[in-house]
Amino acid sequence: MRDGGAQTDNLKNAVRTYIADNHNFMVLGDCSNQILYNNFGFLAQHGIWFAKDGVTGGAPSGKCLGQGVDAGVISLYFEDLDMAEGGFDMINSQIVVIRDGVNGDKSAYIETAPAFTGEANLFSSDYWGNSAVSGVVAGGGTLNLYTAHSNDKLKVLKQMQVIPEL
Repeated sequence: MRDGGAQTDNLKNAVRTYIADNHNFMVLGDCSNQILYNNFGFLAQHGIWFAKDGVTGGAPSGKCLGQGVDAGVISLYFEDLDMAEGGFDMINSQIVVIRDGVNGDKSAYIETAPAFTGEANLFSSDYWGNSAVSGVVAGGGTLNLYTAHSNDKLKVLKQMQVIPEL
């Protein structure tokens, strides 16, 4: 959309707010041994949502190499993982959050649902942007960050394990 003054800016802001409040870039439900490679999502309520499938009750498993989430409100949301199939390890991820939309004041790099009982592993991950509430909102389960880097405060609202670089 071309720059056209206040009216155009208002329209662009309304569209951006709508997307930030309603769009989920990727929702993974009942899928086994999924391979994700070099994905990039921009502007979403949830960048990746590891979900408990509403129909089958199953959960995702697999590996992710090279995930980028830019301008997510909740960039990674862990509701469920299929731990019997090895969970869903993430390798070399760049995670960015913003404070857009109605829920912008609740933005976080990672959030685990209160009922989450799995173990999420992120290897060599980078976090930046401007999270509002916290870097990580840990509701349930275990979250392991191996060689994590952040210019922002990687604040945590509950237990989390950060494994430092050697």
